[in-house]
Amino acid sequence: MVEWLAGNRIRGTTAERPALGLPSGSVGGWKELGRFNLGSDDTGGFDKIINFATKDFIQVIGMVRPSTDPQMRVGTTTPDSSANKYASNQSHNWGSWGSGDINSNHTQSGGGFTSDGSFFNMYILNKTGQQKTAIQQTCNANGTGVSSTTNVPAMTNYVWKYIETPKIDRLSISHSSGTLYSSGTEVVVLGWDPTDTHTDNFWEELGSADLASGKLEVTFAAKKYLWVEVYGKNGNSNIDQVVINLGAGSYDGGNNYANRYSADWGSGATLANRPNINVFDQGSGSGAGDNESFFSSMFIGNHADREKLIIMNSVSDNANTSSGSSSSTPPSWETAAKWGNTQQATFIRVENKGSGVLVEGKIKVWGHD
Repeated sequence: MVEWLAGNRIRGTTAERPALGLPSGSVGGWKELGRFNLGSDDTGGFDKIINFATKDFIQVIGMVRPSTDPQMRVGTTTPDSSANKYASNQSHNWGSWGSGDINSNHTQSGGGFTSDGSFFNMYILNKTGQQKTAIQQTCNANGTGVSSTTNVPAMTNYVWKYIETPKIDRLSISHSSGTLYSSGTEVVVLGWDPTDTHTDNFWEELGSADLASGKLEVTFAAKKYLWVEVYGKNGNSNIDQVVINLGAGSYDGGNNYANRYSADWGSGATLANRPNINVFDQGSGSGAGDNESFFSSMFIGNHADREKLIIMNSVSDNANTSSGSSSSTPPSWETAAKWGNTQQATFIRVENKGSGVLVEGKIKVWGHD
């Protein structure tokens, strides 16, 4: 039976949507606010400024290729280069955080950037009346190739704050003369407000899949930036290695991967010349065991002319048959990974390569150029 709305309408407006109903397509998400792209190599020094509309929440994602770390500044109307406005700290490959950098006139873009390529993702809280705080992760390529441990990508966790309280609407990336910035360097600024109603979201859903025959497999259109989320549940047998493989149209199971990971923020492991990327590995620290569910969220720099860099964060509920209670802490993994292929990824598979199978799962991929 059809229940007609006023004026004999079937389709309602946003105002007529029930308060507890599903959100309509008019609800906004992450919107592109600005970007810069370097079309050719640059050694002359520059100060690239991105102007953007003010939003409560800012995401900055990009691929930069400098010979030394750049400087980043934010501000209102103009990037702020005043002294004593910034403070920051970082951990490289899950080492000690150190004493940080205080009373500075800039913040770095994550530390440890290299000309081979550094892919980063950052979130900034941009509320009026509050200092601006940011969380960032950077995956550094460490050269090309995956066959040597010296080429396994590195992970830098980075936090910083800017002490002024008005909303920022400027972000700059700068370097001095003589510093090489390779072509293809790009930084994209996204924003979101809870009251947004736009429909031109940056993150476009490209594909999703449910578990089939113990695997999660999804094929999607090639995009420069990918955001992937994965849910899985292990069966009753010991699941000691949940892995991810990429592919350009089809599954790549060759030794074309390298990854560095930390289990529960430990010192981590370095894996070169691998046939896949670890999500959880119970044989190498905290991992997924009997009846455990896990969740992974990752960003992939999927640029066509270079190897693919991946930032992945994963957590398990640790609900195995022997310790499924609130007294068992959830194990976590952070991963910096590389797929040694210059073709764009259009396929992802997630599966168990240990002694059991996944019994539940879902994968979803979003992307944008």
